[in-house]
Order: sequence, then C-alpha cells, then structure tokens
Amino acid sequence: MITQEKMENIYETIIKNNNLSIKNLMEFDFTEVDISYLEENNIIKKDYNKGEYIFTSANRLYKYGNYLATTDQFDKALKCFDLSISLAPNNRRLRYKIFESSLMCNNYKKSFSYYIPIYDNERADNRFILYLLNLITDIDSPYKEVYDFRMKDLEEVEIDEFTKKTNLIRRYAFFHQFHNALELMFEKDKKKFTVNERVLINLFKNAQVECVKRKKVVTKLLKDKEYKAANYYLTQLKEKNRSNSVLRKFLYLTETFIDIKENGTIPELKSSNTKSLFNAIDNNDFNKALEKAKEYSSKGNDSNNNMFVPIITDINKEIELNKNNNYDKENVLIKKRN
Repeated sequence: MITQEKMENIYETIIKNNNLSIKNLMEFDFTEVDISYLEENNIIKKDYNKGEYIFTSANRLYKYGNYLATTDQFDKALKCFDLSISLAPNNRRLRYKIFESSLMCNNYKKSFSYYIPIYDNERADNRFILYLLNLITDIDSPYKEVYDFRMKDLEEVEIDEFTKKTNLIRRYAFFHQFHNALELMFEKDKKKFTVNERVLINLFKNAQVECVKRKKVVTKLLKDKEYKAANYYLTQLKEKNRSNSVLRKFLYLTETFIDIKENGTIPELKSSNTKSLFNAIDNNDFNKALEKAKEYSSKGNDSNNNMFVPIITDINKEIELNKNNNYDKENVLIKKRN
C-alpha cells in the first residue's frame, strides 16, 4: 500500500538528490506492485541507462511544494517548484509559486525572472508587489520600468471592509509607514496567514529595513549640512521611485537652499494661508514652516521633524542674507546716481 509517508519520503529524496534509486524505493518499503502503480500512473519513470527512477508528475511536486510553503519551508518548496516547472515549463501557476518562494528566500533576481513573464501591468496588486521589491533591491533592465505604483492605485472604490483594509495597508506602505502596515496585517482574527500574506509581511519587513537605512543616510547628510550631497542622494531616490512625501520635501528644501546660495534666487511666497508644515513648505512660507517644524519637534511627533528645523533655519538665513545684499546693492546704485 502506498501511504502518504512513503510518498513524502520520495519527495524529500527527489528534493535532496534530484533522482530516486531502486535502493531508495526498497528502503521506503515500496513493493514491486507499488512501483508498477507509480509507473503506470506516470508518477515515476525508469531510466535504464542510469539504473534509477525519474519523477515525472509535475502536479504532485507542485502540491508537495505548496504544502512545504504553507509550513514555512520555503527553501525546500522552491526546490520542489523548480523540479516541477522543469516538467511543465509553461505553467503560470508554477511560475507564481516560484516567484513567491524566491521572495521568501530573499532571492530577488530569481523572483523577477519568474514574475515578469506573467506580469500584468493592469493589476494594481502586481504593481504593488513590484513597488515593494523596488524599495528593497535594484531592478535590472528590462524590469526597471514596471514598478510604477502610484497614489491613483489607492483610489479604488472601497466596496467592502476587506478592500478598505487592503487599501489602508497599501497606503501605509506607500508612505513608508511599514510599522503601521504590519500592525494592520497582524490585526487579522486568524492564527494562520496565507502564503501570499506571508510574502507581503516579509516584503514589508525587508522594505522597512532598507528605508530606515536610507533615512539614516539623509539624516546624517542634513545634520552635517551637506546639502548638495543630500540633494544628489534624494534625487536618486526620487528617480528610482524610492521616495516618499517626507523625502520629497527634503529634496525640495535642498534644491531651494542651493538655488538661494548659488544664484541668489529668493523663492516667491505663494500663499500665507498655511495650516501644516508641508503646506508651508509648498507655499515657500519658510518662516511659518520653521514655526511648524519647531512645534512638531517639541511634541516629539516624528523624528523626521527634528531634521526639518536645521535646513529651514538655514534657508531663512540665506533669504535674509540675500535680501540684505540686494538692499546694499540698491543703496550703492542710488549713491552712484547722486
């Protein structure tokens, strides 16, 4: 009789050795009748030249790989899916499973190679996955154009609680608030996550690590008043779609400071009706922006706000310095005319 335990012994041997010997089958208590059954049902096939058996059922390997994935044995699951797809190379379902398992093993190059052929740019789900991957690792050409996940993808009609929660999780991720995204993921009233949910959790955690590293780089550059270096670094992040609203504000501030410092260009006040720090920055109301930054910093709302104070202070100093220089130049011209 062929039991589940006997079949699992076969799967584990195939995963480990890529082949199956007659000795293995004997050790697993397979009878000649059992072996004949496996051959007749196209599960194994004898290689007479090598004197061993080849496993030929892609579906059975797929199912066992699925089981391994649900028990977090992703290294073995990936090996199982690899063997399965060698038997069924055009199976889209298998490609996606290899993509998932590769992600869980942090094998991003492999995950891209299997995902791109089945990638559908019309689905926000797919763009979101690639957006997260792009935050974690560099996407080699020709894949660099496919991680375009934008705010518009979060504006889907929220027809039920599940969609609302999904959009909120993605919104948190879009703003690099991965701690909040993970908290919301773990609010689920169930003990076990699906493989797809575990993939997302893994991506959130890895993206959080990488974003913290980038934030530390920006923080150090701003603290050291290396505004040109900060501007270059922030520009690179924006071009690679690795920026968020906070980093984009720092980019604008470094651009403004450099423009004032090098060209004497004083930014025009767009509006004095400002209600928030970001609103004040957008309006070039840097006095109000400094006031708001100090206010938020004193409350300890967000460590980012501590870094807004120095650069906005320096912008205000440069503005005043240029205003005084312009005033002095005008006085010199007046005196010359007189």
